[in-house]
Order: sequence, then C-alpha cells, then structure tokens
Amino acid sequence: APVTLLVVHLKAGGEGAAATRRRQLDALSPVLDGLRERGAPVVLLGDMNSTTDADRAALASLARQRGLEWATEPLACTHYWSKKASCPAHPLDHALTGAPARDVRAAGACATVGCDPGDACPVYRREVSDHCPVRMSLELD
Repeated sequence: APVTLLVVHLKAGGEGAAATRRRQLDALSPVLDGLRERGAPVVLLGDMNSTTDADRAALASLARQRGLEWATEPLACTHYWSKKASCPAHPLDHALTGAPARDVRAAGACATVGCDPGDACPVYRREVSDHCPVRMSLELD
C-alpha cells in the first residue's frame, strides 16, 4: 500500500496555544484512525512546536493511542531559536510513523554544530532555516 504522509505545522506558543494545539491534535485523531483502518502505512510529520513537556506528552499520547511510533522522540534538537543572549535548540520537528523507522537523525547544523551552539546561532539559521532537516528510513513490508 502507498505510504500516506500528513505534514503539519502546529500552533506555536503564545496566548491560547494550549487550547489550539489540543484542537489540532483532536482533529488529527479521526484522520489517523481512518487511515489506520485502511491499512496504509502512515507518517505524521512536521513542525510540531513541542516546546514544553506537556506538548511532548500530548504527542506521546497521540502516538500511543493511534498505534504509531514516535520515531523522532530521541532527537535532542531540530530547531534553533534566536534570543538576544543565546541560541537555544529545541526538538520541535517530529515524525510519528506506522512503520518501523531506522536511522532517525537531525541533519544540517543540528548535526554539524550540535544542540548547544553557544552565544550565537549557526550561520545555517540565517542563511538556510532555523529548522534542521530530519531524516529517517522506514521499514515497509
């Protein structure tokens, strides 16, 4: 069966973010259920804006309830956030998969510079993107 990719960009922080994100995940649930019933491999991926432990718990719950593997959970960072005094890195970009994933990694500056770039963001952030590409291979039947 063909793989179905669902690409999302979930609400970032700020006023009303928690309620909006909850509604977004609730809206994704029946879509994922319908795809699972068809038996097609599913990958839900994108900028999940998982900045808090509560966000990551919601992703873990969504994956668990839908029989998906949170393939990118171990990634330490996929994004650099520019603040005046530093450049903290966060794991904001994720993939939940219905097929086993292997070789899951963040590339770009997250691989070459790492998750603690110090006082200044990598040039990559200004020249390419503040997000690092996330790569993985799926084991399809």
